[in-house]
Amino acid sequence: MDLHKGWIEKDTGKNAQVTLIFPAAALTEDQPMTTPLAGIRVLDLTNVLAGPFACHQLVHLGAEVIKVEAVGRGDLARNLGSDPALNDAGMGISFLAQNAGKKSVSLNLKDPRGKDLLFQLVETADVLVENFRPGVMDRLGLDYPTLKAVQPSLIYCAISGFGQDGPWVGRPAYDQIIQGASGLMSITGDATSAPLRVGSPVADTVGGLTAAMAISAALNARPRGCMIDVSMLESVLATMGWVLSNHLIGGQEPAANGNENPTSAPSGTFQTGEGLLNIAANKDEQWAHAVPASWAAKICSPIPTTAPAKTAKPTATPCARRLKPRCGQSPRWCGRPS
Repeated sequence: MDLHKGWIEKDTGKNAQVTLIFPAAALTEDQPMTTPLAGIRVLDLTNVLAGPFACHQLVHLGAEVIKVEAVGRGDLARNLGSDPALNDAGMGISFLAQNAGKKSVSLNLKDPRGKDLLFQLVETADVLVENFRPGVMDRLGLDYPTLKAVQPSLIYCAISGFGQDGPWVGRPAYDQIIQGASGLMSITGDATSAPLRVGSPVADTVGGLTAAMAISAALNARPRGCMIDVSMLESVLATMGWVLSNHLIGGQEPAANGNENPTSAPSGTFQTGEGLLNIAANKDEQWAHAVPASWAAKICSPIPTTAPAKTAKPTATPCARRLKPRCGQSPRWCGRPS
């Protein structure tokens, strides 16, 4: 068996330690480097979403990604999705969404033979990504120092809920837990509905994007080789700069404002005679341009020639203040936010 040539023996026996699903064809020297990460080999030991999403971004950038799954069960996402037949086949839509373009093997990492095969793969790899709970790779004897001894230039990326150290290191984390711990849920919805989970798994995907960006940067470093610790909590907090800064610097308590923009108006979705209309008019000029001139002249105050003095609490623009009382005069428009 020669993993350097990109092939792994297929063993379909009951106690298989490795099963080849797709051949891991190696990039030859005469192939053109047409994508940013062409020629880069990534070992994807991740499961469900944050890690698979990170490695899927590397696929889009041209890397060869080999997904390493547990023998007999594989990634949990293989059985998740809205199509029962695909779930039964182990190709659930949730799995396909962030694993397309990858190659895959299954290894029993608790068996010395499976572990030895992983070491051989690591010898050929540039990057390894895992999203086990902190401490699992140590117990398996596959921690960063061990793998670095096998491949000194290896970039090892660990994705977890709260990072590899700290008071919450041992806590399990799913997307909703991170959304809650970050405070994101407390500002989602409005005063009557918050806290609400964001409709898509943003903590997982933001954590995955953070990992992909960090890996891409590490690939450009010289000498190459490092340990990357990605905390999903810290990744989400990094996207909440306005909210956190207003709180920490300005003393403003974070609040759930629904579809309203606390710094400008009108903002929101409005029911009209022809369906919903989504408005984000940050300036009076934009609002004036968004509506018929004859109507704007009736409901909007003249645009001031000088900027109004800043107040501690933003107030609605002249147009927005007059929208709701005037909406009854237009049969095709109702200014009630939906």
